[in-house]
Amino acid sequence: IWLGTFGNGINLIPRIQPKFKLLKHDVQYSNTSTINKIWGICEDRDGQLWVGTDGMGLGRYNLITGEKKYYRSGDEPGRLSDDAILSALCDSKGRLWFGTYAGGLNLYDRETDSFIQIEVKDHKNGIEVNDIRSIFEADNGEIWLGTNGAGLMKLNADHLSFQNILPEVAGLSASDIRAIVQDNSGGLWLGTYGAGLFYYHPESGETKHLIFDRVNSGTLKSNIIYSLLFDREKNQLWIGGSQNGGLNLLNLNDLTFSLFDHNYGLANDNIHAIEMDSHGRLWVSTNTGISLFDPDVKEFINFNKLDGVQEKEFSNGSVLNSSIHHIICFGGAEGLNYFNADQIKENTDATTVLITDFKIFNENVLVRSKDNSDSPLDNTIMYTESIELHYKQNNFTLGFSGFHYSNPDKIKYQYKLKPVDQDWNNLQYQRSVTFQNLKAGEYQFYVRASNEDGFWSESIETMLLTVKPPPWKSWWAYLLYSFLLASFILWIYYYNLKQAKMRHNLVLEKKLRSQEHDMYEERIRFYMNISHELRMPLMLLINPLEELITKESINTSLGRTFNVMYRSANSLLQLINKLLEFRKIETGKLKLLSGKHNIVEQIEENSIAFRALAAKRNIQLSFETSEQLIEAWFDKEKLEMILNNILSNAIKNTAENKRILVRVRADQDPSTKFPAGYITILIKDEGKGIPEDEIDKIFERFYQVKEVSTSEGTGIGLALTKKLVELHKGNIHVESKINEGTSFFVFLPLGRGHLTEEEIITESSDNQLSTTPYIDIEDTDSMNQLLDKLAHLSPEKKKLLVIEDNKEIRYYLSDLLKDHFIVEQAENGKSGLEKARQHHPSLIISDIMMPELDGLELCKILKSELETSHIPILMITASINHHTHIHSFEVGADAYITKPFKPDLLLSRIYNLLKSRENLRDYYLNKFKSGYVPESRSLNKDEEFLIKVNEFIHRNLNKDDFSITKLHEALGISRTVFYNKIKSLTNYSPIELIRHIRLKRAAELLSTREYKVYEVMLEVGLNDEKHFRQLFKNQYGVIPSEFLQSILKN
Repeated sequence: IWLGTFGNGINLIPRIQPKFKLLKHDVQYSNTSTINKIWGICEDRDGQLWVGTDGMGLGRYNLITGEKKYYRSGDEPGRLSDDAILSALCDSKGRLWFGTYAGGLNLYDRETDSFIQIEVKDHKNGIEVNDIRSIFEADNGEIWLGTNGAGLMKLNADHLSFQNILPEVAGLSASDIRAIVQDNSGGLWLGTYGAGLFYYHPESGETKHLIFDRVNSGTLKSNIIYSLLFDREKNQLWIGGSQNGGLNLLNLNDLTFSLFDHNYGLANDNIHAIEMDSHGRLWVSTNTGISLFDPDVKEFINFNKLDGVQEKEFSNGSVLNSSIHHIICFGGAEGLNYFNADQIKENTDATTVLITDFKIFNENVLVRSKDNSDSPLDNTIMYTESIELHYKQNNFTLGFSGFHYSNPDKIKYQYKLKPVDQDWNNLQYQRSVTFQNLKAGEYQFYVRASNEDGFWSESIETMLLTVKPPPWKSWWAYLLYSFLLASFILWIYYYNLKQAKMRHNLVLEKKLRSQEHDMYEERIRFYMNISHELRMPLMLLINPLEELITKESINTSLGRTFNVMYRSANSLLQLINKLLEFRKIETGKLKLLSGKHNIVEQIEENSIAFRALAAKRNIQLSFETSEQLIEAWFDKEKLEMILNNILSNAIKNTAENKRILVRVRADQDPSTKFPAGYITILIKDEGKGIPEDEIDKIFERFYQVKEVSTSEGTGIGLALTKKLVELHKGNIHVESKINEGTSFFVFLPLGRGHLTEEEIITESSDNQLSTTPYIDIEDTDSMNQLLDKLAHLSPEKKKLLVIEDNKEIRYYLSDLLKDHFIVEQAENGKSGLEKARQHHPSLIISDIMMPELDGLELCKILKSELETSHIPILMITASINHHTHIHSFEVGADAYITKPFKPDLLLSRIYNLLKSRENLRDYYLNKFKSGYVPESRSLNKDEEFLIKVNEFIHRNLNKDDFSITKLHEALGISRTVFYNKIKSLTNYSPIELIRHIRLKRAAELLSTREYKVYEVMLEVGLNDEKHFRQLFKNQYGVIPSEFLQSILKN
């Protein structure tokens, strides 16, 4: 460029020579177009470049003389096997190897200036391998080929033979290899197309496989790899490939990856080839040019068309570092790009940057004038140091330009806006920046520029920007806000003060109410505890009275007195029970345990139970129903309480020669709250009736109708009845007329939709509650009959252990049972456990609520120990809660009885438990006699014990040293415990049991007719033939020889 000046003559600005050169088509040669699309490149010992093309053969180029020669494929000998030359290598012996796309491998013959075509085959299957993507010479001179389809192959250069090696890792094979390098250990790193990075060590056979993982950020960034470069000094592997993977660095010391991509200034993240210059800098070819990367500063400098680099993309793995010409060559779609890396130095000339443009809402802003009075500029933007903007002008654009004339299109820009930005923002080649919706305040804008080589100038252009606040954010607006806020805070203060006083008064009132409620609850608990405690003394009063009444020797006058005492005590007990039930309802502790039953049968049974009482007062009690079977879900016990309360109330208030009617029917009425239908129970009497104004009050606790009240009533029954009906989700209704009678209607829903899962008991749990493991005894059995049954149950007195913390009850039980049992006593669970282990009683009677150790835990321990698991346990509980009863069975109790109880009921439970144990003993004995084969069901501890005993005896039956001692030692229990256990379960002593099993086995062996008598005797562990004959005769009635003869005859 010639530049004319004023006073300084003419100046010449020389043309800047491009840093990169491109070897393209030379029109002097008709076939030089072969050099345009370059793939495989190598340099021979003479410094000539051998350049392979994609489909137009091979070119040889002398950079000094400019001499060129081209080779093509053909049918004549010495021609190339294929015109697509994808890889090239000049080995350490000067041999030139060329890999083709479809023609396998070619070796150049210098003497004849021709090529030897080498057929490459996979030695495993004999298939030809034509696609050779990379050729690599190892440090030891071995040549390795990377193929597409056969993976890694080793070339024997002397014999021109191949060995196929296909490294596999976790089932994945490296079949398409695009790049090969060798590390310091001699291992080969293989870049593949689509399978990531493989490692293979030729000597050890060790393999590794590293792939791209989307989840893990610290992995390879692309599974398509075109180029590898190993840095021997730093023991690092550089990796380049497709899929925007960028430049990857693998540290071989810990196999960790680092990524350098566009975030570090790389122009394009698709890398085709990598090379390192003598300064340790990396040169990479991409889709948009060539980039220089300095690993020390970790920044890229990009070169493109403006620097003499071709425009189109480069070829995969096409790179050469010429040691003779000191140039680096990259093959691409437009030819061979080459340059001297030492001559490309960083330009450190500073670039000056100026702000040249200013826009608001994308419209240019002119200098303020009469016609443009709203403009924030009072001078041109280049001479403006600060700008003040209206709050509506907070969307604006600043334009700027860098002044560096060597290559202005490669100037990059950075900016920051303080206090918003602390670091520089990269704009690349963009010469403007737009800010939107900036808040009111002061901002300092900074902009700087780089030269063509990315050197950032220290010269920074700045501008102060001020955005005015809107009126509602001005100082006087904030003053107003402060005043309003202070007023509001003051109002809040007085309001909270008033609320605090109200809350304080409310807390005091709640505290007072809480204290009153606590005092009420304490009184109720006191009354309930007294009621609960009264039940046991009442039992100790009622049971002896019952015994006295039933004695025949008592005179009539005294008997009537005892009867009055008995009825009064029994009435008191019923009243206490009602109080306890009512309290449970109030506290929510009383729960339904509903099962599916025939409600008609239940109501009829309850009605029949009251006929005797009604007959005594000459009252006719009748039962009517239109259906004999109505299945409903209800709690049997609570329904019985409902019926009993209403019926007893009806009988008390009905005069002689009157009627009471009980009627039950099923109804359907979709308009009611019972969608599945409901049961109507009518109890109608012909009594005195209830005044109309008192009907709504009869269900209140302790309320009694004045006109009809008697000394027999307590006012609790109907209140409890209403609660129990409501517990069933039902209703109760009363109709009454004075001197005509009263009708009670009880409505209970059908189905089970109104019940929760906790209120429903299954058939199995219902059976568990209603059926205990004892034999039924008729209610008409007297005490004497029960005592006779106990006396005949066993010829000798059995031991019985009573565990009860209440001394009076414990003495009462002992007195009741002492004539027929040897009674041991324990005052708590801990003492009871020790005595059970010491005395091994035939039966244990235990209370549930005890100090030291409660009855449920005691039962659980006894049933878990082998020496006591066979002892039946009868639990005594004052609780009438079904859950307590269920828990008793869960821990292994054999039966339970509720306090207070009648003596005959207790004796009935004891008799049935002992009888059941006797039947169980017979069952086990019969099992032993038949060989004891375990059933498919789950076994209890006693059955498991007997099976172990049986198996051990049969295994050791014919051994001379077999004894009782060996048997109990093998079972891990003492001799005494073993004796008691066997005796209790089978009624046999251990010696008798073993003798029985010996003779049973002897009879089985004789029955086979394969043994003589003497052989059988030895087989069952006996050695005295006379003794054997006597024992056999005692058990079977005949001697062994006679038994055998009868078998033979039959």
